[in-house]
Amino acid sequence: MIIGKVDPELGLPVVDVAVKDSGGFEHIYPMIVDTGCSFEVMLPRPMIYELGLESKGTTSYTTGKGDSGPKPTYPLMVEWDDAWIEIEAVEHDGPPLAGMKLCDGYKIMVEVKKSGRVVIDRLIEHDPKIQTP
Repeated sequence: MIIGKVDPELGLPVVDVAVKDSGGFEHIYPMIVDTGCSFEVMLPRPMIYELGLESKGTTSYTTGKGDSGPKPTYPLMVEWDDAWIEIEAVEHDGPPLAGMKLCDGYKIMVEVKKSGRVVIDRLIEHDPKIQTP
């Protein structure tokens, strides 16, 4: 389970996500949980440079505003629900985002109020330890 809160200034759901830099050192960043983002995570260029990530390709994207084009992608280790996993980070010109591909197999609950609670919890049918009939 991942616990966060609604940022009182932005009014958006935010969770702290641990990531590893190119040297294997851990950093924790607040990321907006963006239900409109289809990627795993999107990171701003300064954060990518700070982490020392190297691009391994590009992907196409389209924003809600209609902007589109290719963007660099980077392999990234993140701690998600108490496990370290390798994902693909996409560079963009905004704040760090945790997208829906990262949240696949989870339910997201948000108390939509100032400093409301954010809970991202694994769906039982996606838990390999639990057998469903």
